Amino acid sequence: MISFNAAQDLVLTALYIREYESDDAFSATIDDVKEAIGGGLSKVFLLRVVDHLVEKNLLESDYDEDIDVMKYWLKANGIQAAEVVVNEQKNEGGVISIPAADRIVQLNDNQFNDLHEKLSEIISTLDNGSNAIGAELGDSRVRLKSEIEAGSTLINAKSVRLSALFAVLIKPLKFLSEKFSGAAIGELAKKLVSEILKLIA
Repeated sequence: MISFNAAQDLVLTALYIREYESDDAFSATIDDVKEAIGGGLSKVFLLRVVDHLVEKNLLESDYDEDIDVMKYWLKANGIQAAEVVVNEQKNEGGVISIPAADRIVQLNDNQFNDLHEKLSEIISTLDNGSNAIGAELGDSRVRLKSEIEAGSTLINAKSVRLSALFAVLIKPLKFLSEKFSGAAIGELAKKLVSEILKLIA
């Protein structure tokens, strides 16, 4: 299950990429948002997320009478917030690693098994790991576990929208790789980041 905060990052990132790639004025319906993030979240949950982003002054909303739907777009503050998320997901060369929002990749059996095995090992370590890991992470352990579980769920279909995978997984995995550099969980997280980045090659 993805956390509410992670869902906000996911929506901001998806809308940012769509707007960045659009030659025209961009706005999105809730169905557009659901498509942009690759599914996995209900419209009811997404409406709560976008309404919260509107309340935080990150999204603007307006009712389109012609098609009888509410539309949303990033405000200036929302663009800045999205860029913070994007910058956190740059690779070591400084290149933004989030791919086009509409790009979907098919995982072969080897890719799926490798990613699934490593993600499961990290989830198990966070769930049943040493007291030292629990002490280092504190309350964030549960959040990190839920975010990585959400990423694991995304790959289960073996067909995944890359922007959704990146927005959910890269941030917690990079955090673990830096927090526990040299330790087993940190090295495993580092390998996962590298393998996910290879998907855009």
